[in-house]
Amino acid sequence: MLVNGHSGGSIVGRADAVRGLTELVAGSRLVTLIGPGGVGKSTLATELIDEIEPEFDQVVVVPLADADDDAEVLRVAAAALAEEAELSLEGFVTSISATSNLLVLDNCEHVVDAAASLVGAVIRQASDVRVLATSRRPLDLSGEAIWPVWPLAVPAEDISVDLALGTASVQLFVERARNVAPTFDLDEDNLRVVVDICRLADGVPLVLELAAALVRTQPLAAIRDVMADSGVETARRDVLDHHRSVAASLDWSRRFLADADLDLFDRLAVFVGGFRAAAVEAVAPDCDPAALRRLVDHSLVQFDPRSGRYRILEPVRRDSLARLDADTVAGAQAAHVAYCARVVEQIHVARHAPDPENEFPRFWAEAANIRAALRRLRAEGDIEAYFSLVGPIAPWIVHYVPSERPAEWEELLDTPGLDIPAAWRANISLALAFHASHRTRHHDALRYAEAAQHHVADDDIHVALAELASGNAHLELGATEAARSSYRRTIELAADMGETYPGMLGRIALARLDPDDPETTAYLEDALEMARGGFAAMHSMIAAELAGRSHRQQRQRDAVRLADEAIEQARRTTAGEILASALTTRAELAIAEDDRSGAAELLDEAGAVARIIGHQPLLHRIEEAWGALERGAAANDSGAVPNGGLVEPLSERELGVLRLLRGDLTQREIGDELYIAASTVKSHIKSIYRKLGVSKRSHAITRAGELGLFD
Repeated sequence: MLVNGHSGGSIVGRADAVRGLTELVAGSRLVTLIGPGGVGKSTLATELIDEIEPEFDQVVVVPLADADDDAEVLRVAAAALAEEAELSLEGFVTSISATSNLLVLDNCEHVVDAAASLVGAVIRQASDVRVLATSRRPLDLSGEAIWPVWPLAVPAEDISVDLALGTASVQLFVERARNVAPTFDLDEDNLRVVVDICRLADGVPLVLELAAALVRTQPLAAIRDVMADSGVETARRDVLDHHRSVAASLDWSRRFLADADLDLFDRLAVFVGGFRAAAVEAVAPDCDPAALRRLVDHSLVQFDPRSGRYRILEPVRRDSLARLDADTVAGAQAAHVAYCARVVEQIHVARHAPDPENEFPRFWAEAANIRAALRRLRAEGDIEAYFSLVGPIAPWIVHYVPSERPAEWEELLDTPGLDIPAAWRANISLALAFHASHRTRHHDALRYAEAAQHHVADDDIHVALAELASGNAHLELGATEAARSSYRRTIELAADMGETYPGMLGRIALARLDPDDPETTAYLEDALEMARGGFAAMHSMIAAELAGRSHRQQRQRDAVRLADEAIEQARRTTAGEILASALTTRAELAIAEDDRSGAAELLDEAGAVARIIGHQPLLHRIEEAWGALERGAAANDSGAVPNGGLVEPLSERELGVLRLLRGDLTQREIGDELYIAASTVKSHIKSIYRKLGVSKRSHAITRAGELGLFD
């Protein structure tokens, strides 16, 4: 329906957005989909229109991509309404207000003033008309509801074929590749390259589709190389000029900005994976404070209010960086390394914070920036500067920068003339111990743990953590008693040093050796008391584990209290895994108590969190809990077709559609459930609305409940 640069086919990864927008349009006169070029605003709007069309007498679509100037906006709008091209603004408003209409303005950013004037008049004078707009810039009108359109989720670097196929960007690439190469499939042989392509595209649908279109004529590796270098483009005849490549899309946005704002934008391109506002000063200390806001307004930079971070989409970032001269690039990159050094110092300090587990998540998002800085320093051969970033936070890098190469650190440490502090060497040895253990090289882990202790004094925290690493390695090698001894030693050393954090870790490790032993439960209870001093994330984890033990011991009241405590503490952290786990533990207890509605509410929230972070083991656990809940629920469907109070009863098929409407499924999803086309679902919905005497989904569900149609 709308003009865009996409190749058609089913929409991917936007079902939740369609549901949310359906509710937003119902409660707002003006909704604007905002996002960078190629992110899928028009595609999402088309899917939304298909979903909500039955609620309007008419949908009027105004495609503005080819409008050359402000004066043409009204002419295009009049033509969309099938009116005379010279229709005045007042005449247009009068015509569109005759019935309950949805006015859709697509691609407003280059004629935003005229589009805002048109929409403003409609909002003021046509009370039964709602407006949906797509734009890279807001219309800046009172009452405007902004819906940011984000890129699709991208796969992790180390992922299986099954998990990759559950990622929206991979799904889109595979589907569009099959449009041009029907035998294309994702397998172990091409997984790595497809993941690279999706990550280089940063989940931007336009880039994914441009890349997928090349599958017919080029090997995947060649497509990946082109994306990393000059970028992909298309010669398709039905694609808008500013959707033919990333460079064309970027040029379309750049023409609306002042030179000073563009200079800042280009300098910000050195940040990989995003940045905070404070980072702007690192690369552009003299910039206009309002410049960043203007870049966000034009969708060149995205702001996530949940994390407080800004980001430039990866294809756009690469294109922007390529436009800079060598001296500007070198200066920006040096500033970037200096910024990363400050972040490393903050992470190092956070280790000694009252709640390090709660402090560290603030820095997770900086992993990509630190990785980029490390790669640059290694390429330049500046090993001392390289270890100035690695040394203070080496264990953190092992956990949160997995693509860095710690296995090579040992060799680099032998670089002639390298002079780094002993504490850094201990930290690096400790990180190597964790790294070796994760890769089942447990004998190496023991060797590295011993080396960590040799580099520092006995009262250093590294000694306690090295004992913990030794215990983990002993345990994996089957030496349970040696592991037990190391864990006890960890606890003793931590107590002598006054270091609470390694002491808690030692107690938890010791407790997990014997899950149902009363003595190990006592260790967990000791750790819980320590965590109550300010370690929210650890507090939640321990409380959840103790809740499970209490439940197995038939102490249900204690189990519920501890599970509620785990949830309360988890909400204080930024760690979604901990919150989802605590919610699931509490839901499992609710199922045992036959509290089905309470369990369902908890599992809904847990599932939402787990899907956001892509935590498959948790999602599996949540799915099992849903199964237990459903098995315990009484069957409530007699199979009869009720018609109480209806002049014309619903058919069997309409009743089936109605029940699925209650589940917040999109029309496409309902069609998939019932094995019918989305257009057929739309026809059934119109019939259901007519028979129930309503015009909206929410009203249909309410009316059906009143009539007992769900009994």
